[in-house]
Amino acid sequence: MPRLLLITPDYPPAQGGIQTTAHRLATGIERLDTRVVALGGPGAREYDAGQRVSIRRAPTDRRLRGGRNAPLNAVALSQALRFAPDVTLSLHLVASPAAAVIRRALGARTVQYFHAKEIPAKARLAAFAAARADVVIAVSAYTEGLIRATGAPVAAMCRVSPGVDLPADPRPLPAEHPTFVTVARLEDRYKGHDVLVRALALIRERVPDVRWVVIGEGPLRGELEALARAHGVADSVCFLGALSDAERDMWLRRAALLAMPSRLPGGARAGEGFGIVYMEAAAYM
Repeated sequence: MPRLLLITPDYPPAQGGIQTTAHRLATGIERLDTRVVALGGPGAREYDAGQRVSIRRAPTDRRLRGGRNAPLNAVALSQALRFAPDVTLSLHLVASPAAAVIRRALGARTVQYFHAKEIPAKARLAAFAAARADVVIAVSAYTEGLIRATGAPVAAMCRVSPGVDLPADPRPLPAEHPTFVTVARLEDRYKGHDVLVRALALIRERVPDVRWVVIGEGPLRGELEALARAHGVADSVCFLGALSDAERDMWLRRAALLAMPSRLPGGARAGEGFGIVYMEAAAYM
């Protein structure tokens, strides 16, 4: 079978939309011999032991900070020499250096994924990745526009939006209070958590016993908790931190609605590339 080398810094057991997309691509593309190169992390060894797809992990070291992807590219190059892929699928532009070398040295065609916020954040690398791919995939029209804005020559552009797994049981569950939920890591201000804190006082005027359930962890949590206290709505907010997919799905079944008013952050930054959580929530509505 044709051989596919998939390189990604984001892969389960780590959680997130890109991680889920990477896993579904690795396991769902048929009639290809697929090998995944991903960053390691807590629980990775145990997770990989139960997978049918071949996975190789690059070591991670938080002290490397921005250089943490150097081991990912090094392991990808090493695996490419052994695996001799026909196609390299780079799921993030940080994997593009290895993909470009593999393309040049082994003649493997390269497919490069783009999401959104990484493009202006790493504009020169984004242009490099786009120019050296045989096919560029944008997850949305917004993302495609960000790629075009780099000015890089693109051989072929495709727009492929992520999908979601339909739940086995989408039926709503009873909730003790009228509940709305937000699902997002607390690290990107464009997600709009602060907007919801400020709006909550107005919501409580009409729905006094409302509860806002915030699923996700990150460096903005303390700031948002303080903001909720300052606006007098802390008793209506439940910060649950990071949850398993099963726990998240239970809250989606309890909630009356999903609220995540993402906005464009302005300046040389990008916002929501696609927002897979909206589709995940819609599957329960």
